[in-house]
Parts: sequence; structure tokens; C-alpha cells
Amino acid sequence: MPNNPTPNNTYASLLNSIDDLSRVEKTIIRDKALMSTYVDYIHQNEAEICKFGKSTMELQTYLDEYDFTKGFQFNTMQGRLEKLHPLRLKLAKMGEEAKKLSVFPDRYDSKKAIDICRGLALTCMERMSLSESEKVSELVETNTQKLIALQKLFERDGIILSQINATIESNKMVLNKCKAYMSELEQYVSGFPHQGVDDLEFVKNRIASAKQVVDLWETVDKAIEAVKDYANRFNKNILMNNYSQVVIGLSSKMRYADVGNYMAQLNGVLQQKRTLCDAFEKECKELQSLQRSLMQKEPDVWREDNERLLSKVSAILKGDSKKVSFDLGQLENNLADAKAKRKNDIDKMVKQNTWLERKKKYRALHKMLLTQFITFDEYRSAVHGLKKIRVTRRILTFVPVVGWICMPEIK
Repeated sequence: MPNNPTPNNTYASLLNSIDDLSRVEKTIIRDKALMSTYVDYIHQNEAEICKFGKSTMELQTYLDEYDFTKGFQFNTMQGRLEKLHPLRLKLAKMGEEAKKLSVFPDRYDSKKAIDICRGLALTCMERMSLSESEKVSELVETNTQKLIALQKLFERDGIILSQINATIESNKMVLNKCKAYMSELEQYVSGFPHQGVDDLEFVKNRIASAKQVVDLWETVDKAIEAVKDYANRFNKNILMNNYSQVVIGLSSKMRYADVGNYMAQLNGVLQQKRTLCDAFEKECKELQSLQRSLMQKEPDVWREDNERLLSKVSAILKGDSKKVSFDLGQLENNLADAKAKRKNDIDKMVKQNTWLERKKKYRALHKMLLTQFITFDEYRSAVHGLKKIRVTRRILTFVPVVGWICMPEIK
């Protein structure tokens, strides 16, 4: 007898079949929804995904080889694809920062950093697989921060350079006095920044050195101005010429390496000026001493010679003797010559009139005469008077009585 299913078994089987159909229908509806969602995602992000060549090819391969019999599990792939959007934003940010950096000069390996970022962007677009996106994203972030850091370095340099230029500008009056020095400083600044050097401090030190020289220069200039109208004695004109040569060097030749040399030259000029002033002061005192000596009216010089020399010396001292052209040595020689002239005049007079020294009574009178402050003419007249007395006495010796009565007493 055939084994026929019982009505109960058939009904149970039918119910199971209906349940299976319901589950399949639900699965189909779910998978269709998943498929639609995934398709919508790909469609909406197509432009974004297509920017990454290798990743796009991976997606295509993934879909071509997908085993739909195993269900519609797209979460893993979609998760990978979703990482492309933030990566693209980071790449865009990196590009913006690279563009900002490109306007600056090639310092701190900035051009190399830009090239690295450009290469990284090309790698992302052409050769990056989906599995590498996270690692590449970190690299993009790192390089972007480096670009920003380099920009901050340039911004810092800009601030420092502005400070340097402001410092130079505020000291232009000093620096413009030394053209070669200024040119050397400007050339240095044109190479800003210098590796391992505090350029602002460097410039400040250079300016401080220039100020030191110019301050000393101004001091020396005032000192030289005070003696420029002095007469040309004690090498005054040599001093002026030396100073002129130093000024020419300071104005057009001095560089930083020459500062010490020019400081020494300026100090040398200052010392020469002091020596010059000391010499003029000493000369003035000697001139005053000569004046006092002449005012004593010593009888070792004829009065007319004394008065002539005293008048000349007094005229010099009446003004500023340092600005008057004269020769103190010549004045002293004139005094010595005047003394010698008086002595020669007296010697000549005695030689012509030997009785002045031979006769005791006339010798005493002559000696007394020589102690007086008189002119040569007065001396000569006095000797002539003595001579007349002597002649008269000799004549009267022939008339003793009358002669002695008429002869005046010689005192």
C-alpha cells in the first residue's frame, strides 16, 4: 500500500513553504533596499570617488566579482569609500596651504615641502588603494601641518625683517654719515635671514658700533672746530689735514671691520688737538711772561726797543693770541738782539771814548748812567755832555785859578 502523506503533514509542509516564501520575499526586499541604498551612495559620491583612480578601479573590480548569492553585504566597502571624502577635504586643505606657501622665497626647504605635498596628492589620486586611505590621510595631515609651520616661520621672519628695517630707518641719520658702512649693512639685510644668526641683534650691534664711531666723530669735530681759526703754529694745519683725511675715510670708506682703526684715528686726532692746545696755552703764558718782563723796564734794553717790543706783545695779547700770526721765538730773538744792540752800542761808545772807563770819576758817572732806563739818544747825549765837561776841564787846566773857580763841581 502506497505511503501517502496524511492531510496533516501536507498542511504543515504547505505552511513551511509559505513561511519560506515570506522569508525569501523579506530577504529580497531587504537586499533590494540595501542594493538601492548602495547604488544611491555610489551615484551620489561618484564624482568624489572618481577623483581617486586606483580606488575607482578597486570598486569596479569589487562589483564585477561580487558573489550576490552570498547576500548583499556592502557595509565594509562603503566604510572604505566613506573615508575618501575627508581625505579629499584634507588634500584640498593641503593644496591651499601649499599655494599660500608658494608666494614666499625658497627658504627652510619650503619648495621641497611643496613638491612633497604635490607628489603626495598625485599618489592619492592615481596610485592609492582603498586600504591605504587611512595611512595616507595621516600623511596628508602631517604635511599640511608642516606647510602651516613653514608659513609661521615666514610670518615670523616678516615681523623680524620689519623690526630690522624700522631699526635701520630710525638710525638713518647716523648710518647715512658712513656710506660704505650703510651699504654693507643693507647688503647683509638683503640676505635675510641668515642661518643660526639673530639678524635683529646683529643689525642692532652694527648700528651700536656706528653710533660709537659717529659719537666720537662729533666730539672730535667740535674739538677741531674750536681750533680751526688758530694760526698755523705747532703743526695746526697738519692736524687739520689729518682730520680731513679721517673724515673722508669715515664718510666713504669705513666698513665694520675698519671701526677699530677709525676709532684709533679719531682718538689720535683728539690727542693731537689736546697737544696743540697745550702748546698754545704754554705759548700764551710765555708771551705773558715776556710782557711782564718788558713792563719791568729793565735797563738792559734801550727804552725805544723795549717800548716797541712791549707794544707788539701787548697788541697780540689784547686779542686771542692763538688766532694771531706771530713767532714767539722771533720776539724772544728780537729781545735778545735788542740786548745785544745795547751792549754793542755801549761797547762802541766806550771804545770811541776810552776815558769813560779809564778815568775813575767818569767811570762812576758812566756806570750810574747805565743803570737808567733810557733811549740810545739819551745815552748818547749824556755821554756827549760828559765829553764836553771833560774838554772844558782840560782847557781850563791852562788857567788854573779861573778854571777851578769856573769849573762846576762834578758829583
